[in-house]
Amino acid sequence: SNVVLNKPYEVTAGGWYWGPGKINDGNLASFDQPNGHLPTYTFDLQGAFTVDQFRMYSGANNLPSNFDVKVSLDKTNWTL
Repeated sequence: SNVVLNKPYEVTAGGWYWGPGKINDGNLASFDQPNGHLPTYTFDLQGAFTVDQFRMYSGANNLPSNFDVKVSLDKTNWTL
């Protein structure tokens, strides 16, 4: 299941193709697309989950090539 679907999130340093409100709406036709800046996305899953797969979609021409996935239970201490 999609644990970020419609959950609260924050994004910094991004430029939006569809707007930030569509980043986790479950529709692959709408997505966030940075405009030359490296964005930071923070999703509040509102609980602890075991995640065994991470899927990111950004459109056919803008494939992510360098990123980190970090986790935190307190929004202060982050681990890769």
